[in-house]
Amino acid sequence: MKLNTWFVVHAVVAIVFALGMIFMPAFLLSMFGGAAIVSVSPMFVQMFGATLVGTFVLLWLMRGVSDTSARRAVVIAYFVYFVIATAVSIMAQLSGVFNMMGWSTPGHLIILGLGYAYFLFVKKDYS
Repeated sequence: MKLNTWFVVHAVVAIVFALGMIFMPAFLLSMFGGAAIVSVSPMFVQMFGATLVGTFVLLWLMRGVSDTSARRAVVIAYFVYFVIATAVSIMAQLSGVFNMMGWSTPGHLIILGLGYAYFLFVKKDYS
């Protein structure tokens, strides 16, 4: 797989989640269950959705960047993000914050993180 393809996969996942978070935050919160989750301000969910729109734009534009050091920097940054985000989401799930739907969060974070690990440690081709 080429890095550009992985950028597109990640960008599509990001924009799908972003649109849901921005336009349906209460619905998304209710899917994860529990009064503590539903009481979270939808504004925080929408703000994270806005961050994911930025992720989409960055990754979409990175497809046309030929500078390998810039592309490698993006791979490293997202690898670090996915390692930390996966750990945090697993801790939240194990503490009982979410219902069973909560396992979808570390699930998709692990998949995306493994993609970046592949390009960082195995393929090492950033062109």
